Amino acid sequence: MQTQSNPTTLMTDDDVVDVLNDLVETSKDGEYGFRMCAEHCRSPELRAIFERHSAECRAAAQELQTFVAEYGGRPKPGARSAVPCIAAGWQCAARWLSATI
Repeated sequence: MQTQSNPTTLMTDDDVVDVLNDLVETSKDGEYGFRMCAEHCRSPELRAIFERHSAECRAAAQELQTFVAEYGGRPKPGARSAVPCIAAGWQCAARWLSATI
């Protein structure tokens, strides 16, 4: 099956699955990052905001995974190379927040 993204470009189901898996990965990274900020934040108000955003990212990843399955795909296996860098950035932000808030 071909999915038409615009009149001149067609995406295969495999292309769609690749894009969806990238979005799942990004959503999971966001979930982790917001959870880290919530865990290290002193402000109850900010903690609630970060926890809400973490839950929203988790829900988005789950919803996207259903679309991956609908297009006949499977989640990407293995570790992601960007995760350690992203995690370190979130941890740095969390430390800064806990020191200033």
